[in-house]
Amino acid sequence: MASNTDKVRVNKEYLKCSIHWDTFDKPRLLPCNHSLCHDCLSNLIKTCEGSSKFRCPVCKRDVHTREKILTSNVAQLVETFPINLALLRILECSEQPDNRGGNKAELDRKHFLESLLKCKVHKTKLIDHLCETHNEVCCDECVLDDHKNCPCQHLSDIVNERQNTEDLLQLKDCINTTNSKIDKLVGFHQKRSKEHERLIQAATFELKRKRTRVEKSVTTLIGKVKTNSKLKGKELAVIFAEKQKSYNGIMKQLNRCKEHLLIAKQSKHMLLNILMKQCTARIIQKLSKDITLVENNNSKRRMIRTKCLNIETVKLSLKKQVIISESPPTNCTINVDSHPMLQPTSRLRNCLWVSDKVIVGIEMPNCLALIDVEKKIALFIYPCSSEPYSLSEKEDARVVVCFPGKDTSTLETMEVTDSEIKLDKTLTIPFTAHAACFNSDKRLYVCLSLSKNLAFLDEEGTFLSSIVLPPSTYDYLIPSVDFTMFYIVSSLNGVVTIVDVGGRNTTKYRHGDLKLPGFPAVDLEGNIYIPSCHGNCVHQVDRHGTKGRTLLINEVMRPSCVSFNMTGIRMAVTELYSCQLKVFHRSLLVQSNTSNICAMM
Repeated sequence: MASNTDKVRVNKEYLKCSIHWDTFDKPRLLPCNHSLCHDCLSNLIKTCEGSSKFRCPVCKRDVHTREKILTSNVAQLVETFPINLALLRILECSEQPDNRGGNKAELDRKHFLESLLKCKVHKTKLIDHLCETHNEVCCDECVLDDHKNCPCQHLSDIVNERQNTEDLLQLKDCINTTNSKIDKLVGFHQKRSKEHERLIQAATFELKRKRTRVEKSVTTLIGKVKTNSKLKGKELAVIFAEKQKSYNGIMKQLNRCKEHLLIAKQSKHMLLNILMKQCTARIIQKLSKDITLVENNNSKRRMIRTKCLNIETVKLSLKKQVIISESPPTNCTINVDSHPMLQPTSRLRNCLWVSDKVIVGIEMPNCLALIDVEKKIALFIYPCSSEPYSLSEKEDARVVVCFPGKDTSTLETMEVTDSEIKLDKTLTIPFTAHAACFNSDKRLYVCLSLSKNLAFLDEEGTFLSSIVLPPSTYDYLIPSVDFTMFYIVSSLNGVVTIVDVGGRNTTKYRHGDLKLPGFPAVDLEGNIYIPSCHGNCVHQVDRHGTKGRTLLINEVMRPSCVSFNMTGIRMAVTELYSCQLKVFHRSLLVQSNTSNICAMM
């Protein structure tokens, strides 16, 4: 006789359907392993007509059907769910009378398990097939005898087919969700494209209007000069000499505007404010002074017909300068050690564009060099007491140079002219700072301190607030164009940390090509350009640190710093050991052929 441990007590509550709460009748097994009666499952599927799924009444999970639910195919869909054979055998065993005449409350465990696997007809054979015609399980001999004309399927094939069906239904839902998201993204980008077209049209119209105003001012000036017809020749020559000097300045401004107009075509509406200021206000102001100069000579009454040809020539020249000349872009290399105060062993640490010149911070000897990019020579050398660790633009052709010390640091403001560098202001701050930049709108300094935080100081050096950075080593700091984000580079770890102005969100960017990164730069679109000293390349990252690409592969050797000019067309790169400054046109940047791999942490 079997012991109590070999008995299985059957709780009759488990043998009841969860819908009509009575004993199961032809139980069907759902994918979630819950069972329902044949008729209850049929009625449940009917309530979901028009859909391709229904919900299990026990666990509330969605159960997908092979096809859309219709009144005509409910019976076929019910047949797709297998009969719960284990439950069916339990029901049969529990209904058999025991020796005492009642139903069995306890089942012999061994007998129960064996009965689940044995054929009803051939007691010694294991069940391994399902007859689709009679919807019952059978053994190999039953397939050959009683069901030889019926379509039979092996149980393992049924399990695999059921699993594959569920996977296909889930994949179908995933594809539908993905297509919906793609449609939304396409609509969003189409809307943004139309907005960009509208802004370009508005900018083009505004530029044409300003150009017409300049031409009208020149025509008015020529007419007023012609009306003053009796000026003395000598005095007239002086006047024209002054006017020629004024027009030379105007044409110089228009030459600079050519690059502005070219980049405006490429980057759409981002440079319109610069073009309006430099191409209209300054030119009209100079022309107004010239008009006043002519009007103040009413006492001179001499004909100037012979001199009017010179003014007509100037007018034609101005019109030609406004038209954009599509000159081919070029790159160039400047040997900084050509100056007698420098030597081939000098190290170029950093650089910064100021107007059409480039300032280079040099170690051995410690100094600042003013480079004329057009002439490819070093114009002026400014000696420094220590290594100029970082350079940042301030305002009105001024540069902030950071000299870190042991316990204190010095911020020196330099005034840059066309031919020299002059000290304008010195500020001492009470901590060690590796880099500093100046916010012209809020009139404050942002310093990267050795204590791993960003310190905000007013113009007098008074501490205002700070942002605590994650624990790491930091070397270089560059702000975004609008000063809403800060990009901090760690040379030792090869990581760029991106922090917003409130210090609430911090993102870290890492790339395989960032090997000993140097001083970065930000272009007008907000992209970050980071020199990789040991990677011999420049790495570009978008402003959020989510996507990057590698440029100038083996075009630069040991780059230490990157800087853009005010139009964003030209990029200067310093090479640490070769004592060379390389200037690249943006359209000629060479992109890496390797895959772009970025990692956010």
